[in-house]
Amino acid sequence: MTDDSSKSVFSRELAEAVGYVVLEAADAEDSIAELVVLRTGIEASDKRWWRSGTSLAEALEAIGDDELCPISDGLRELLPHRNRVVHGLFLEGNGMRLAMLRSKVTEPSFEVTASWSDDALADLAHRFRVLDRMADDAISDAMGLERSPGSPLPPRKAPVVLPDRV
Repeated sequence: MTDDSSKSVFSRELAEAVGYVVLEAADAEDSIAELVVLRTGIEASDKRWWRSGTSLAEALEAIGDDELCPISDGLRELLPHRNRVVHGLFLEGNGMRLAMLRSKVTEPSFEVTASWSDDALADLAHRFRVLDRMADDAISDAMGLERSPGSPLPPRKAPVVLPDRV
């Protein structure tokens, strides 16, 4: 016997779809941070990267390698969607699904997004998987290893030169 008060108001399908977005985004962000650490020669990731994906994108861009732009551009494009999914309050009913995100401004306000179907969430998770693969391939480039077959990154024009580690 189950107690109705302990039953989630969220469907299993929504929980699974949102969960995949969260997992794939975290994996991509971790790979990008690993790439930044490798390419810059710093000893550890910056704690700001875990509070703000924008800080992570800025750190990647600061490397100054135009061949990493597809990764930083992809991250910047996906971050607002990730934030809507991760920080949004989902409302389901009558065959509809809405996500409400509170605004950061002082005046209380909300942004409502009505497009988070299972397919839209699966697509967002997939786009983060592609971003993760791009970061993994850029790490392979930096280490002088072959990329994975069918890499989504354009071929490098020049080899990567890593900073000296002290």
